[in-house]
Amino acid sequence: MMEDGGSVVLLTAGIALVVVGLAAWLHHTHLRRLRAWDRPAWLLHPAAPASYTAVRCAAVVAGWTLMALASPWLAGLTAAAIAAAWALRVWVRSERYVARRLRADLTALRRREPRRPERELLARLVLARHPEWGPELVDRIVADHPDTGSLARVLARMERGR
Repeated sequence: MMEDGGSVVLLTAGIALVVVGLAAWLHHTHLRRLRAWDRPAWLLHPAAPASYTAVRCAAVVAGWTLMALASPWLAGLTAAAIAAAWALRVWVRSERYVARRLRADLTALRRREPRRPERELLARLVLARHPEWGPELVDRIVADHPDTGSLARVLARMERGR
């Protein structure tokens, strides 16, 4: 450990770098969700996404390293929080979670409207979740994948961009 003043400076700089890196991650996620023609011009360069990713990851790692020098327990806590957030994100985007939510939403909708066919209910759920896909695409997806497991698998993959 350093003297108290140096430790505070390292800790402050480390926290600032981690926050900047995580904010850049949110910004990059926002930019990726924009339509291609709405994205900033600098992002159209082929190396821009990889460079942006490298810079934001370097900021988080450098900030975490500075935090570890100043306060190992706070660095451990920060690493655990980031790992937990990452694990939650992976779980929410997984096929199992999407299937679970789809089944729960379908059950609730079926209770409200028991006379409607399941295919129509599934189409309404998918369209409510992704109105930007449009009714024609949603109808085609539901026609190709009529059971919830298969539909959830396709939805999870499309939402992840695969």
